[in-house]
Amino acid sequence: MMNKIAVVAILLLSLVAVGEEKFKILKKGGDKIIVDKTTKLMWTTDIEGKVDLLGAIDKCSTLTYGGFTDWRIPKLNELRTIVEGCQKIEPNGACQIVPFTSEMLSRGQCSCWEEKGETYKKCFWNEKYFGKFCEPVVAIGTADACQGACYFVIDFSTSGLGTSHYSNKYKLFCVRSGTDEK
Repeated sequence: MMNKIAVVAILLLSLVAVGEEKFKILKKGGDKIIVDKTTKLMWTTDIEGKVDLLGAIDKCSTLTYGGFTDWRIPKLNELRTIVEGCQKIEPNGACQIVPFTSEMLSRGQCSCWEEKGETYKKCFWNEKYFGKFCEPVVAIGTADACQGACYFVIDFSTSGLGTSHYSNKYKLFCVRSGTDEK
């Protein structure tokens, strides 16, 4: 009898965990911060305009948002944690960054667009939190394919992960580590 109660309790706890949201919204001083409850990363998504790599570094490092001043550009592995619907570019997916070569891009290892097709009208992130207008977002990383002159970009409209020249401009999400939500 005791074993059956334990099994039922475990099943009920599993069902609660499955339905739990990964993100929550934190409003601080009129600013909306998205908190990833799993990684404890905090995200801004409403930085206006598009920036190149140096602009992104400057914008995040000088940003005061929600009362916090320790914002930065996300590392590629951090940006991958908000990908949904494309296991290839989610954390531990087939598209790995070490080694990361241009051949991986040409073989389609770093995109799900071919599988989903052009009729797929959903962003490859949680639209409830990050919005329905999805586009490429910058991340910092290094790769053999870069040869020192590029950085990573995840295109959340096509699920593509790739590299871009440092002067190209993209949407920016700033990120910070921490659970100090006070």
